[in-house]
Amino acid sequence: MKNILLPTISVLLFFTTPLIAEETISQKLPFIGERTFNFDGGSGTERYIKIKKDGYTIVGSCGAPGLALEGEDNCYVDYKGKYSNPLIIKKDEKLLIHENKIYSLNKDDSVEVGCKGDTVPCESELYESTLAPTSSMAKKSSNTKMVSVPQIDGNCVNPEEVIKAAGLKPKIISVHGPIDNDASGGGCAYRQSPKAGTMVKKGSKVTFRSWWEAG
Repeated sequence: MKNILLPTISVLLFFTTPLIAEETISQKLPFIGERTFNFDGGSGTERYIKIKKDGYTIVGSCGAPGLALEGEDNCYVDYKGKYSNPLIIKKDEKLLIHENKIYSLNKDDSVEVGCKGDTVPCESELYESTLAPTSSMAKKSSNTKMVSVPQIDGNCVNPEEVIKAAGLKPKIISVHGPIDNDASGGGCAYRQSPKAGTMVKKGSKVTFRSWWEAG
């Protein structure tokens, strides 16, 4: 991937290089609890960061190779130890938290680019966690298993069966007319919600629309 040096001022991106030094020196915890982030924006690339009051920090991923966490078959640890900013996760990976965003840094502390395209910086919002394992999740892991929503938009054959096969519940909104502008062919699924690739709890509903002509 390419890298990009942090500019002095930018409304759209980043912050100044001196600010990185300031963040590095200051070890004030950015939050207490769990957050998730996703540099790639795809399914199966979600990661989480968990920070305790004493500064003990865990960074991990769900559905990626690593060290399995006790009680969670799908989640793995990439880092665990004392909080610092940036966090040195691996020899060639550093993460910097600034306000409510997290950035992937190169060795020279420039923001890495290329996660979603050649010129797109590797940054992500920090979201309230739905992935990070906790003791309660470990006890109820069978009830809180996360699954990926399948692609059913445009499926004119068996959208309900595809949803059920993923461990989810289909909810059909039948449209008898007028026909929506974005509708596919008769009987085809469209406007699915949540979108394909979204991680949801097993047993959640997936809604889609389908139209047919009255005889």
